Amino acid sequence: NDKKVDATNYVSDYDSAISDFNNVVEIAAGTNLSFHAVKNIAHCYWELGEAESVKEYIDSVLNDSSFLPIEDNLKSLLISYHLFKDDFQIALNIANDIIDQTRDELLACEMLYSKGIIYRHYLKDDKSAAEIFQKIIAEYADNPTASSAEYELGQMDNFSNETRSEEHTSELQSH
Repeated sequence: NDKKVDATNYVSDYDSAISDFNNVVEIAAGTNLSFHAVKNIAHCYWELGEAESVKEYIDSVLNDSSFLPIEDNLKSLLISYHLFKDDFQIALNIANDIIDQTRDELLACEMLYSKGIIYRHYLKDDKSAAEIFQKIIAEYADNPTASSAEYELGQMDNFSNETRSEEHTSELQSH
């Protein structure tokens, strides 16, 4: 039973959730709580298929100076939008800017991981992805994201081993 619920059937519920989260954003501006409320608002817009609303909303929050303490976290939410728009270089630039600017080691690690995912799954550049995943494992070994990087590397190894095996099999069959 893989039926996906059509979120547009629940627009008023999503609008109500957006309004409630917006109250939290206003009351707790610039805090971690407000970041999570912004993230939830973005999620509601994604569910409604309103990608442009995601970008407009996040941009509007970023233009409010009271959100400077969580600016890097907010910018990270724009990566999904740019991936959706096939603006891969912009997504990478956002991740790079956050890595260069943030003092939050967890966020820096997450942005490195995002870069690895972009290289692997969007740009199909396994070499660059592998370098990034290896860097995460080496530099952030205690971070939970390191296990995700190990998983990605393992998946890449499995794929390349399968490919080599298929190439070897076809070579044997051609002789």
